[in-house]
Amino acid sequence: MSNNPFLLLEGEAGIGKSHLLADVVETRIRTGSPSLFLLGQQLTSDESPWVQIFKRLQVDTTSNDFLEKLNLYAQKNKKRILIFIDAINEGNGNKFWNDNINSFVEEIKQFDWLGLIMSVRSTYKNITISDENVSRNNFETHEHIGFKNIELKAVNLFYDNYNIERPSSPNLNPEFKNPLFLKLLCEGVKKSGLSKVPVGFHGISKILSFFMTGVNKSLASPKKYSFDSSFPLVNDALNELIKLKVGSGAKSIPLKNAHVAVQSVVQDYVNDKTFLSALIDEGLLTKGITRNDENVVEEVVYISFERFDDHLTVNYLLDGVENIEDEFKEGGRLRSYFKEEYDFYYNQGIVEALSIQLPEKYGKELYELLPEFSEHDYLINSFIDSLVWREISAIDF
Repeated sequence: MSNNPFLLLEGEAGIGKSHLLADVVETRIRTGSPSLFLLGQQLTSDESPWVQIFKRLQVDTTSNDFLEKLNLYAQKNKKRILIFIDAINEGNGNKFWNDNINSFVEEIKQFDWLGLIMSVRSTYKNITISDENVSRNNFETHEHIGFKNIELKAVNLFYDNYNIERPSSPNLNPEFKNPLFLKLLCEGVKKSGLSKVPVGFHGISKILSFFMTGVNKSLASPKKYSFDSSFPLVNDALNELIKLKVGSGAKSIPLKNAHVAVQSVVQDYVNDKTFLSALIDEGLLTKGITRNDENVVEEVVYISFERFDDHLTVNYLLDGVENIEDEFKEGGRLRSYFKEEYDFYYNQGIVEALSIQLPEKYGKELYELLPEFSEHDYLINSFIDSLVWREISAIDF
């Protein structure tokens, strides 16, 4: 970093990028190393980055004079000043950074005692700042992986902080690498009056419901939307989004379509039209960027955690189903997910969610409902692995 003080930090939503940068800035301040910390969400116009930054800082200057004074101060104190800009994909960043990043970096590079640290959500990276511009400006790049490989240590710290009973053995939940997931889980457990996380796969449904219940209570408060918390508006909104997603066959939903869907179920209870934004702010949904069929860039939303999405999808597909066998016959809605052998792998998340929910709701295993596929050894092994995972996860962790 001392040789090249230009870094681009990327990572998925909720993985801890903002906290990491804030911790670095706080540490630098304690050690007498000056830092400038800016939030991308504060840059909301189409003006150049420097114009917006100076308005935010309430200073009347030019970029050259500003940087020159920072550089002189850093040189005098013999400590490099780093400029941190968190979440450059937020605010209006997706529209102005890629066109301005080269000149922005070039100005900073004129001063030996200055550096630049920027963070971006992975799903927005190629839109906000292209790989070509990353390379051209010689950014060091780093992916923040959250608590990956130290999940158990992280779980213990979170559980201790929320006074939740610690797990007695390692868990197998991949979502536990995500700090936001752990935060929502712990808050959901506490808001539900429990002191322990439900165990195993049979507790997954309860764990996931903690998110919706906890967020529903939060949004129902007088400080927010002030509706009766017994009305499951969050649950209804997510189900409407799942319905839209299943109907389109896509993994994500165009932002405008998602807004219309959410408003259709909450408009009788919520006065303003910001409920979708609230679900994003609470971490249940994530905004991203994709290209539609016309190759046009558009903003989309999706469920923040894949397994959460899979279970909500399966829960929606099973809702109201009485004769489960009919759903797996030719022409059945669930049978359509397994037209070919490779569908087991393509729809791995749905397979796992079905292997959990079918025994809970109908006393049936997935392979019993799809006997024509059970002849293939690799599929049998896949189911065995799934069942073993389920049994292991039933251990009180």
